[in-house]
Amino acid sequence: MSQQQPESETAYAKVLERIAVCRQSGGKQLNLSSLGLSTLPPEIGQLTALTTVYLMNNRLTALPGCLRDLHKLEWLGLQDNPALQLSPAVLGSDPRNSSEDCASAQSILDFYFGRETGQARPLNEVKLILIGRGEPGRRVRCTPCATSRSGRAKRARRGSRCATG
Repeated sequence: MSQQQPESETAYAKVLERIAVCRQSGGKQLNLSSLGLSTLPPEIGQLTALTTVYLMNNRLTALPGCLRDLHKLEWLGLQDNPALQLSPAVLGSDPRNSSEDCASAQSILDFYFGRETGQARPLNEVKLILIGRGEPGRRVRCTPCATSRSGRAKRARRGSRCATG
């Protein structure tokens, strides 16, 4: 039995039991969702027949490297594990809401472990917060700023303000 750091001994025992059953039956799917897990046991790496792993709604803080050894793994559900800091752009759509546009397990693991080694591609995400005077129900039109050839921002519309930097 591996070292126990997890949340509760009953949850960890449940995980080990599910892994043992999956190993004995040669199962292709493993559901460890909503167990409050912060770590995964290394025994998960022994389940070489796995194609689908559900790990949603846990408190995972890191993924074990042994997941990369599961060569048949096609789908990895990691939604609702905020400490992993995996964007929906990496995970794809939430399978509980839609079966379309789900990211492959390989692409998720490549991004995660690439980020750990500093070799991940940038996501090119931007967060925008608009603050201003407005009234409930009032529509606001946001016009992007245009940039002149000299690289200086210019106004896209009369009365609009553009800032760079």
